[in-house]
Amino acid sequence: MMDHFKTELDSLLSRWSDESDALVQMRNHAFDRFAELGFPTKKWEDWQFTDFSLFKKVPFRMTEARDLVTIGGLENKLLKDCYSIIIINGHYQPDLTQLPEGVQVRTLLDVFLKNELPQLSNGNPFVDLNTSFMNSGLAMDIDDNVQLDQPIHYLFITTGIDDSIMNHPRLIINVGKNSSAIVIEHYLSENTHLYWNNCVSISNQKPNSKLDHIRIQEDTGYHTDNMICILQRDAQLRSTLFNHQTQLYRGDIHVEFHGENGHANLNGLSLLHDSNHMDTRVIIDHEFPHCNSDQFFKYILNDTSSGVFNGRIIVREDSQKTDSNQSNKNLLLSENATMHSNPQLEIYADDVRCTHGSTTGQLSEDVLYYLRTRGIEQRAAQKLIVKGFAREVFSNVKHEPTADYLNEQLNEWLAHG
Repeated sequence: MMDHFKTELDSLLSRWSDESDALVQMRNHAFDRFAELGFPTKKWEDWQFTDFSLFKKVPFRMTEARDLVTIGGLENKLLKDCYSIIIINGHYQPDLTQLPEGVQVRTLLDVFLKNELPQLSNGNPFVDLNTSFMNSGLAMDIDDNVQLDQPIHYLFITTGIDDSIMNHPRLIINVGKNSSAIVIEHYLSENTHLYWNNCVSISNQKPNSKLDHIRIQEDTGYHTDNMICILQRDAQLRSTLFNHQTQLYRGDIHVEFHGENGHANLNGLSLLHDSNHMDTRVIIDHEFPHCNSDQFFKYILNDTSSGVFNGRIIVREDSQKTDSNQSNKNLLLSENATMHSNPQLEIYADDVRCTHGSTTGQLSEDVLYYLRTRGIEQRAAQKLIVKGFAREVFSNVKHEPTADYLNEQLNEWLAHG
């Protein structure tokens, strides 16, 4: 399998022969790290509940120019009242991009030439693979003192292709000092064939900036991603992850405070049915004092689906006055669904307030009985409870058209079950 990936990398480099020697070297070094690590196995502690051997059985190929297609009804896929950045099968579409004043988009090459492309190597083979193969790499720069009037909708569409394709997009979001923005990172599929998106997104927030980052995952194939969030002094991050349809998902979220008085609020909802498997790992690293963080993740599992949540709070030795909370709640709609939850605290300071907890259960028979006595049919009562459980996460989405869209997706998922 490593020979296959090496062949794909060589093919990519031959097509992109105008890349600088330094960038080619970075790609090759990253691939060497990936080849040394290999795909995670169940012997790796942080990966033990997810089977990645499936990736070795499919000869995924990188997308090429011939994979760029014209999509009919594109306007129906765009969220209302948003600026848009569109990528189709790994190909950035600048002619379809709409950006407000104070926001610029740069390509991967532009970022690298200015030495702004971080060389990530954190022992995660999917990050190394992304660095090696990254295509459709973009940096979004939001100037200082900019208050965006509408969200930016980053739409990554995978269309129907007969081959098993893979993409390795990288998105860098730089939010200027005293600026505020809503960025919606949206992965959508029209492909019934197996495919794989391996994504890395990095947000850098300057002092006193505000970022509302909404990630909507509607990939129907395999999806792995790494989200790295860096908050400088007085920065505020609100992140909402909505995940459904994905056959196999592994997401790693890493938040780092690089200054005092930062705040990070992370929320997530995963909807699983059939044999879907979704694995989320969150690390919030409190490296400075007087910072706050909240994690609130929910899973709803039906049929034979399985889920994993691994949340970890780290409070460094000098990070006094830290306030950090973590909650994971899971709802099982089937006796055959399984959930693994592992909340963790790692505290090296004494003047802190940290809480964590996890609950997993089925629909409350008492609540169902109460609703039935009010004349609500059994199936409708079940849906009502599930909606109430899920919509608590949606309350963090302040952009009304996006919140409406998420509720529509929830209703469709409930109709499927």
